[in-house]
Amino acid sequence: MDSYTTMQSWICIIGKFTQKNFGCAIYVVYALNEHAQHLDVWNQLRNLRANYQLPFILLGDFNEVMHPSERRGAASQTPSMRELAGLVQDLQLIDLDINQAYTWIRSNRASKIDHILWIQRSFKGTEFFEHVREGMGIAHGVFAGCQTKSNQDTIGKVE
Repeated sequence: MDSYTTMQSWICIIGKFTQKNFGCAIYVVYALNEHAQHLDVWNQLRNLRANYQLPFILLGDFNEVMHPSERRGAASQTPSMRELAGLVQDLQLIDLDINQAYTWIRSNRASKIDHILWIQRSFKGTEFFEHVREGMGIAHGVFAGCQTKSNQDTIGKVE
């Protein structure tokens, strides 16, 4: 780890996976439930991202969905949904589909509020996932069958 930055709702870890000398930034987010706090977090991430040119991944609990299809019973996109989708668009991120319809369920309510977002142009094929898997000791096949929502191309099996 070269450095880290923390705020109330996120931490950014900057460093290298030493086995392959692969530098990157990993942002871990926990967004609070309040709409105004979401806006603060999205703006902090936009500003922080502007300061780093490393490949990066943004993951965590965003406590919001981007599309009505990610929330059971939602009929239209709310302003809060549009704001998160705008962050993803502004940072040119791709939502890695983890093949789960919902990541939060309570009674008859369900939403997909957890996301793994990455900037595709920073990585070639499965290179990023291979570095992460090797660097963190993740078992073979963890990323097998993952798809990007933008084009639904299979990222492929990591071995």
